[in-house]
Amino acid sequence: MSLLSTWERLERWIIHPAHQGDRRPHLVLRAWVGGIGLLSIFAAAAAREGLWALVTAQLLTIGVGLCVIGLMHVVRRVEPLLRVSMGTVLLAFSVLGLLQTPPNAVSLMFILLVPLMSSFVLSWRETKWWLLASSLFGGAAAYCVAAGLYLQTTPRGNPQVVAALNFVAVLAIVTFFARWFYLVRDEMMAQLQAALDTRTRFLANVSHEIRTPMNAVLGLTELLLTTRLDASQRRQLELLRTNGAGLVAIIDDLLDLTKLDSGRMSIKPEPTDLRALIESVVQLFAPRAAEKRLELRLLSEGLPARVDVDPLRLRQVLANLLSNAIKFTDEGRVVVRALWRAGQLELEVEDTGPGVPAAARLRIFEPFEQADGSTTRRSGGSGLGLAISRELARLMGGELWLAEQAPDTRGSRFCVRVPLQPTDTTPHPTTVAPVQGPACAQPALVVDDNPVNLLIARGLVERLGYTVETARNGLEAVEATRRTRFGFVLMDCHMPELDGLEATRQIRAQAPASQLPIIALTASGLPEELAACRAAGMDDCLVKPLRTDQLLGVLQRVLSHSNAPDRPGT
Repeated sequence: MSLLSTWERLERWIIHPAHQGDRRPHLVLRAWVGGIGLLSIFAAAAAREGLWALVTAQLLTIGVGLCVIGLMHVVRRVEPLLRVSMGTVLLAFSVLGLLQTPPNAVSLMFILLVPLMSSFVLSWRETKWWLLASSLFGGAAAYCVAAGLYLQTTPRGNPQVVAALNFVAVLAIVTFFARWFYLVRDEMMAQLQAALDTRTRFLANVSHEIRTPMNAVLGLTELLLTTRLDASQRRQLELLRTNGAGLVAIIDDLLDLTKLDSGRMSIKPEPTDLRALIESVVQLFAPRAAEKRLELRLLSEGLPARVDVDPLRLRQVLANLLSNAIKFTDEGRVVVRALWRAGQLELEVEDTGPGVPAAARLRIFEPFEQADGSTTRRSGGSGLGLAISRELARLMGGELWLAEQAPDTRGSRFCVRVPLQPTDTTPHPTTVAPVQGPACAQPALVVDDNPVNLLIARGLVERLGYTVETARNGLEAVEATRRTRFGFVLMDCHMPELDGLEATRQIRAQAPASQLPIIALTASGLPEELAACRAAGMDDCLVKPLRTDQLLGVLQRVLSHSNAPDRPGT
């Protein structure tokens, strides 16, 4: 058994069970044990020189320390023991220096232990009183030392030994408190990390529980919008879809904030049509601007055809800025400027809204903050968009800031600057893809244990022009892939009997990835779950609620990379 484990067992035995989780008794116990050891050495040295008054004072201090240690095992209230310890140390070191000839000024330094120890183990209000008492007693003792007043008449025979012992004692005390500080810091960091992990798990669970019913709400709404409806019915369904998407966006923002806080957010650059990306975001918000009768303009200059960028995160930054601009602008216009200067993309979103007060210019980039609290009641929002957007811009190597406006200018102007690497200088025409999935000769397999989710996923896949077969768990999916050749599989991750991850592993054992694309369906957008999907052999992931455009984009990406035979054009 190691010495450290023996000491830990002794500590657990000495300290009352009611205080095992309290750091304060452990600190006081260790301080007294170290102090008793040092005082014993000093007492032995003083006894050799016949300084019996000094020996008596040191032995009395050791006795008090031993009593405090003994009482720790039986006393339920730890505060009285802490105060006795503080008072003993204060009185002892105020006197010990005066019991030596000449007076030992170094001993007064140990009075610093009193306010230092009290700041660790007592409240700040009580620490202030101990600091005052230490100042009075220490000041009086220092005056006596400076004036040559002392209580011991016998001179020290070997002052060099006393000086060396004092130096060792000071060094030991400094080391002890430094070590204790690092232990407390490490413990607090561990508690903070545990709290962050708990928050992440909580948000993941909340996200899963909200996304699952919202997948049904938004999916069925999207399917209903493809049917024959009158104007009133269509308007009501579109309102339902818009508000449902807003709820999902809040969940996404909370998850993004959690990933940014924990350092789990990653940037994945890929060749991207920059102009098409920016235009698609602006077109997405055009209906909202038209509803408020706002002029929405896009001005671009010198943009390269394609650049290496994370399209999802750049789209998210621009969408957050545009959403805020339209939300808080009641009349006038919103202008998006996209410029290319010295290898950097410069985006500006300018509006004619109320602007941002000077006092709120920095605060609005903090999580859950808005320029005016009344805007939350009037316009909604979680106050996370700007905080997330700034962190995403920094992850991409850029910056997001609020530009200064002239005093007589209405509105606000947010600017983003991101360094990007062009991959192709040849202009590429922008095309709008039809709502039709990539060609695939084989049927699709949709796997989900939830009947409503299965209905929605099947409906969306059929809407893209595919023949669909279904399975309700992983066992059925594995068996279906043995008897039928599918073009692709949509696989829910969490299912009874056999989950989607294990089902994918079994399918991969009988069919390589190039022959059967498998796309995960998950209600969690956390990086660890997405990584687990890819590790199991899945080609891509779709996060619920499922949308047609989201499904279409993944199918185009996955099927274009697949080398399965019997596909048209292969």
